Amino acid sequence: QLERHPLDNDTREKLARVYFERYGQPELAKEEMKKLFAIPYQQPRDIARWLNLMADWHLKKDNRAAARECLRQIMARFPNLPFCEEAQQRLTRLKE
Repeated sequence: QLERHPLDNDTREKLARVYFERYGQPELAKEEMKKLFAIPYQQPRDIARWLNLMADWHLKKDNRAAARECLRQIMARFPNLPFCEEAQQRLTRLKE
């Protein structure tokens, strides 16, 4: 599917999830996420969702610092959108 439609966000996101959750390949999942971020004109809600997903993955791997960095990226990219407040709340809970 991605060979024919490389800009298929949904399929690429699903592939990243499969790499991480089913195959335990976080580096492959990260590469797929990088490809998503590289596509121009992505919607802020999608970028925030992907960064939150990556924060979840980092937490599953017990990497709190990397999870915090994902949340900080949301805040930096979208300071005037609801995603910023949600990320701030999540970051506050992580520090507890």
